[in-house]
Amino acid sequence: MRYCLSLLAIILFTACSSASHPTSSPEDNPKEQESQPKTNITGKLKITVGSKSATASFEQNSSSEAFVAKLKANPVTVNMTDYGNFEKVGSLGFTLPRNDKPITTSAGDIILYNGSQITIYYDNNSYSLTKLAHIDNMTKAQVKEFLGEGNITVTFSYLNQ
Repeated sequence: MRYCLSLLAIILFTACSSASHPTSSPEDNPKEQESQPKTNITGKLKITVGSKSATASFEQNSSSEAFVAKLKANPVTVNMTDYGNFEKVGSLGFTLPRNDKPITTSAGDIILYNGSQITIYYDNNSYSLTKLAHIDNMTKAQVKEFLGEGNITVTFSYLNQ
């Protein structure tokens, strides 16, 4: 009798614990994936450093969407410094939602770091980050020349296209 009760307890415990840990994810079920909100960001990001400007194409994620909303209200000016000999980084002065995932950056990537820092990469780095945009039509050498040496002030604004 004790053996039967123990066996019954094990079966119930196993059934309950597997029911609380689903084995599928939204990626496994296309209908669930379709029901997730999608962004449709139009327009471009304008990046101004001194008298030079460039445009960037936005990533389609909630971080970029929130950044666009801020930029539509007012341009954002950020003091940026070199970090690690591969990026310029500065504080946004506000926080954006994060969509961090493991990526390898490339020159021209505009990245959200820790939700409140913005970076412009002029070389590669691998880390878990949120990509906001990528500078259009610039080589690695052109991005580095555009950003210049040392500390810079960058103004980010929204271009409706």
